[in-house]
Amino acid sequence: MKKLLVLLIIILNNFSFSQKYYPNSGTSGSTSGDVINYDIKNSKVYNGRTELTVFKDFDSISRITLERFIIDRFNYHRKLLGYQPLEYEPALRPMCYNQVVYQRLALEQTHLQNTKKIPNWLPREFMDRKLLVTDINIGNAGEGLIHQGFGIPDPLSPYTVKTYKSLVDMFFTPGMGYPTSKTHWNDIMDPGYNCIYIYYDFQFLGLDNSTYRYSNVTLVYATKIN
Repeated sequence: MKKLLVLLIIILNNFSFSQKYYPNSGTSGSTSGDVINYDIKNSKVYNGRTELTVFKDFDSISRITLERFIIDRFNYHRKLLGYQPLEYEPALRPMCYNQVVYQRLALEQTHLQNTKKIPNWLPREFMDRKLLVTDINIGNAGEGLIHQGFGIPDPLSPYTVKTYKSLVDMFFTPGMGYPTSKTHWNDIMDPGYNCIYIYYDFQFLGLDNSTYRYSNVTLVYATKIN
């Protein structure tokens, strides 16, 4: 009976760790049903900036730097599952950015493109957007969208988020960022994908007097064929 109980515990442990969608991580800052770990430390440096660098503005370098730290966090969870890390792949940008521009002009979040909303726009559905990528050979690919659930402060605002890490933590907080979409989360955790491009559109839905109202995040994850 004792051996049976031990075997059952081992089976349950293995089953729980095989799940792609991580429940409560059990560390400081965690809440039930989330995937955030506020105490995760990333020592990598991108564009001369660490996760603890003060996030002063939202220029292109800041956006790209933020994307790299977000991918590192995805890879933290992939490592827990024993999967290979995702690579940052700039060649996927045309496929991703085309959808970003459409969403900004149409003022909606969607995987589709509707010419009725934007006259003279050349509609590209997902398979058509794959044709925009010419630098690498893509196999399987998917697209993840998030309407970020918090306002992005203006650089001059006293409420500006202070570090890259604090934005990454918010990105991985349920109701604010990526874990809200369980399907997309499981896609990102899929070992079949090996590269990713993230585009943060800080001007999604326009500006008011003091803040970017919301950010929109478009992700393309793909299988890069050598």
